[in-house]
This record gives sequence, C-alpha cells and structure tokens, in this order.
Amino acid sequence: MENFYQILEHVTDLKIKVSGKTLMDLFKNAGLALFYSLDSRSQIPEMSGSVRTVAIKSADRESLLVDWLSELLALHDIHNENYFEINITELTDTSLSAEIRGTTSTQDRFDVKGATYHDLKIEKTNEGFEAIVLFDI
Repeated sequence: MENFYQILEHVTDLKIKVSGKTLMDLFKNAGLALFYSLDSRSQIPEMSGSVRTVAIKSADRESLLVDWLSELLALHDIHNENYFEINITELTDTSLSAEIRGTTSTQDRFDVKGATYHDLKIEKTNEGFEAIVLFDI
C-alpha cells in the first residue's frame, strides 16, 4: 500500500497529513488514515461488519472534510467499528456519498473526540491534493 498519510508531531492532539491523486482519493484516504491511526492492531483484519451508507452536505470543501471525518467517528462510536473499506460514490465541493464497511473495533490507540478546523488546509499540489487535519483527543 502506498504511503498516503503521515502522523505529524503535535503536543496533545492527533495531527495527520493526507494525500490523494484526486479530491475523491483525498477524502477516502483521510477516512482510512483516521482508522489506521486509531487501530492498535499491526495488521488490518478482513472486513466483516455491516455496510453503512453515508451522505453529507456542507457549506464548502473544508467543512465537508470535517463533517465526513466527524460522521465516520460518530459511526465508529455508535457501532464499535473501524472502517477500512471506503467507497466514495459521489463527491462535490459541498456533498459526499459513500459506502463504508468495517470490522469490530479493538482497543483504540487514542480516544478521538472529533475533527477540528484548527490548521485545516486542503491544497492542490503537483501530485494531486493534500490536507492537514487535526483531531481533538
């Protein structure tokens, strides 16, 4: 698997840098990065959880990213699942539709309270798109 994210240094919270060739890849990879960062297993298990449908509308691209990650966290908390299979079926600057499949969550490395707007950036690069997201833990 290509290296699509890295955990950045932060004193108290979880800060990640995510990349993707397209905006759709960026949003998918941001969701995956969240759960790869959370999950304490050294290997990601086969997916066995329910398929869940997510549909979000937001004011702009940055709000959409925060709302997407917040929705994934809410589903994680409600269903005790981590999501490593993400299929974004539609994406605009203000809306997203996706199907996600997960597996039962194990002991998480962090107790993530939510995605924040602090230091949030989505940028177009020569390779595609990049984002920095800070999660409150």
